[in-house]
Order: sequence, then structure tokens, then C-alpha cells
Amino acid sequence: MVNLKLITKLVIFVVHIIVFLIGLIGNMMVISVVFRIPRMQNTTNYFIANLAMADIFVTLITLPLHFFFNFDMIENLPTWACKLTSYISCVALTASVYCLIIVSIDRASANTTSILRDECDLSVRLNRSTIPFALG
Repeated sequence: MVNLKLITKLVIFVVHIIVFLIGLIGNMMVISVVFRIPRMQNTTNYFIANLAMADIFVTLITLPLHFFFNFDMIENLPTWACKLTSYISCVALTASVYCLIIVSIDRASANTTSILRDECDLSVRLNRSTIPFALG
């Protein structure tokens, strides 16, 4: 008979390794692209690189904690290590959420500014040849 608990733990282990590697490599690629390619160096991409850095901390701190928790190895950690990793995990997750909020605000303000600028330039773009299309 196949031991389901062993198979479950093996699946959890493999999933944690895959998520860890994809999260680490993917976020490192984002950071390297933003800082190596000059045309990618704008405010929004810096925010995205900051989000990638926060996600790297989440991957390095939070994911191993969940791994240890799933394999019942968390009680072997000293009290100070539990408190420190809990604090760092909370800070990393908070930084990740705040980066998402800032990117959202930046994109919303860029869209709003673009729409307002287009409305202001409407009189300039309308001329005799385009007025029939605008009215139609």
C-alpha cells in the first residue's frame, strides 16, 4: 500500500522547490533587466524592481518558514529565530504590498494625467479636415 502522507510531503517539497526557484530567478531577472537596459530605467520600472526585491525577501524568508511548518520542523527553531523570522516575513510582505500600491497609484496618476492632457489638447487637434469626423 502506498503511504499517502509520504506522497503528500513529497509533493509539497517539490512544489516548494519549484516556487522557490521560479520566484528567485524570475525576480532576479526583473531586477537585472531594469538596471542593465537604459531605456527601462524609469520611475515605474524602479517601483517594479523594488517590488521584485521585496518578493525576493518573501521568497527567501517566508517560503522556507512555510516549508518548515509543513514538515513539522518549526519547533526546532529557537525562540529568537522564530521572532526574527516572523518580523522579517511581516516586513517583507508589507513592503511587497506597499510596492504594489505605489505602482497602482503611479499608473493611475499617469493615466489621469494622460487623459487630462488629451482633453486639453483637443482644441489643437481639431482642424477643418478632422471636424466632420469628430461630429460624425
